[in-house]
Amino acid sequence: MCEMMEPLTCVCVCVCVQADAVIAFQPRQPLHNGHVMLIDDTRRVLREHGYRNPVLLLQPIGTLEIRATVVYRARQRLMVV
Repeated sequence: MCEMMEPLTCVCVCVCVQADAVIAFQPRQPLHNGHVMLIDDTRRVLREHGYRNPVLLLQPIGTLEIRATVVYRARQRLMVV
């Protein structure tokens, strides 16, 4: 999905794809190699701990035109975690 999702939508998407773990990542800047390495390592560690279908929730905090508020991000995190 390309748009900002509401917390309940995030939960519904994770349930639909049968995620048993969610890697929530909200970068402030465009992704670079360091981010990708961190995400890959987190997925590897989760799989080593027995999770079969960890899913990445990649949602940038916002652009100059659209900024997600701290309250919005906190609500999202509570719903997903």
